[in-house]
Amino acid sequence: MTERIVLALTGASGVIYGIRALQILRALPNVETHLVVSAAAKQTIAAETDWTLKQIEQLAHVVHDDRQIGATIASGSFATRGMIVMPCSIKTLSAIANSFSADLIARAADVTLKEGRPLILVVRETPFHLGHLRLMERAAEMGAIIAPPIPAFYGRPQTLDEMIDGAVGRVLARLGFDNALFTHWKGMKNVETPSRGVSTQEKISAFLSAQTTLALATTNADGSPHACDVFFAHDEKRTLYFLSDPKTRHIQNLRRDARVSATIHAATRGWEQIRGAQIAGEARRVDESERARAYEIYARKYPFVQQWLPSAEILGRALDKLGVVELFKIVPRSMRWIDNAEGFGHKEEIEL
Repeated sequence: MTERIVLALTGASGVIYGIRALQILRALPNVETHLVVSAAAKQTIAAETDWTLKQIEQLAHVVHDDRQIGATIASGSFATRGMIVMPCSIKTLSAIANSFSADLIARAADVTLKEGRPLILVVRETPFHLGHLRLMERAAEMGAIIAPPIPAFYGRPQTLDEMIDGAVGRVLARLGFDNALFTHWKGMKNVETPSRGVSTQEKISAFLSAQTTLALATTNADGSPHACDVFFAHDEKRTLYFLSDPKTRHIQNLRRDARVSATIHAATRGWEQIRGAQIAGEARRVDESERARAYEIYARKYPFVQQWLPSAEILGRALDKLGVVELFKIVPRSMRWIDNAEGFGHKEEIEL
C-alpha cells in the first residue's frame, strides 16, 4: 500500500532540511511525496543552496502550487500519513496556529490537524520571543508536533551533513519511518554514534542511500590504474548501477577487463571522521532482461534522468541504436565498511 506524505518548504532559513527529507523519502518504497514550496522558500533555496527549484521538484512524486487551494491535499478525504513543514517559518506557524488558510500550505496543515493526522512543524527561528512561543503553544494544543531542528550532540556529529541527517531522521522517525540517520540513545554507559547500535547491514544500507558519488577504479590497456567518479544507485542486494558514455575511458577499460574497485565516502575534514565503503567486484553492462528494473532504481534516486531518458524503453533505444549512454552494474565480490569514529582503521566485512 502506498503511503502519502505531504512536505512543505517555507521561507525560513534551513531549507536544506526539507530537501534532504525529500531525498530520503524518494528512496523509500511505497511512499508518495506531495511537495508544496512557498514563494519565500524559492528565494531561500537560491540564497542558501546550489539546488534549483526544478531539481527539488523532481525529487517529489507530486508537486502542488501553493496558490492551488483546490489541490487534492486541501481535502481531508485525500488520505495521507501526515504532513511535515520543514523548515517552518514564523509566518506559516502563525497561519496554522490561527487556522488562517490563505494558501495551500496552511490549508493542507489545517486539514491534517482536523483529520487527526500527524503534523510536524520544524520551526526554524532564533531567538524566540513571547509571540513565537505562544504560537507554538497554540499549534501544539491543536495537535501539531513542534520539532525545531535542535542538534543532539551525544552522537558526536562530525560534519554538517550528519547534523542535518540527525534532524531529518528524527522527524521521519516521528512519522513511523525507522532509520539510522540519527543516534539512538542506549543509556549513558552505552552511548552510540549513528553507526553504532545498528547492524553492519543497516549501516551500509543507510549510508549508500545517503550518498550519490562512487569513485571507480579500472585498469588501462597498459596496466596502469584509472579512476573516475560516477553517480550510482543500488538495490537491496547492494548491486550498484551507473550510467556512462560508452566512449569514456573507464567504459573502454571495462570492455577489456571487468574487474573494478570502488570507494564511496562522505565528505570530511579530518581522518578521524572518515566513513564509507570499499568495494571490489566486476562491472557488467545491464542486459535487456533487467534493464527496466535497473532503470527504475536509478531514476528513483535521480529523477532528473527522466528529462532525457523518460522511460526504460527510450533508454534501451539510446543504448542499442544511438550508443550514447550505457547502463552498467557493479556486482560486488567483497565490501567493507570503514568508520574511523570507531577507531583508526576500523573495518567491518559486509556479508553479500
